[in-house]
Amino acid sequence: IKKIRDNMKFDSLEEIKEQIKKDVIASKEKSINVLTFGTFDVTHPGHIFYLNAAKMYSDTLITIIGTDKNVEKIKWKPPLHTQEKRRTDIEKLKIADIVHIWSDNNPMKWIEMYKPSIICLWYDQKWFSERIAHELKKYNLTTLVLRIDSLEPDKYKSSKFKNR
Repeated sequence: IKKIRDNMKFDSLEEIKEQIKKDVIASKEKSINVLTFGTFDVTHPGHIFYLNAAKMYSDTLITIIGTDKNVEKIKWKPPLHTQEKRRTDIEKLKIADIVHIWSDNNPMKWIEMYKPSIICLWYDQKWFSERIAHELKKYNLTTLVLRIDSLEPDKYKSSKFKNR
């Protein structure tokens, strides 16, 4: 948490409102939003590693959870846990500052909403990295896309845990 200004006294409600508007602008200019995406079907140390690595780049870490429908479309099988359970599991980690469920097929919705400085993708999000690069170019955005290495992918991968 960083201070954007020193404490101030105000003579009227209008002065406070004006200062709040200025503070919102100042905070948006200074904050580094990082966006992450994932299924997070069976939360494991690999997910914790991924989110903590992304968090190191951010003032605010925003994590988007894939819907049940999108997960089935991308992975050709339904997730083990519902999107609500997966969101709750990620929220319980207390790594991401904001957690949303995807809600539609347009990742640009989240990019337009949060205007992230960085998007951190996990090592195996190949299909998404190609799409996101194209979308960023289309909207002329300078968002940096980083790929986070895996933490022992042969050991920490959701499919490994599901098979148990």
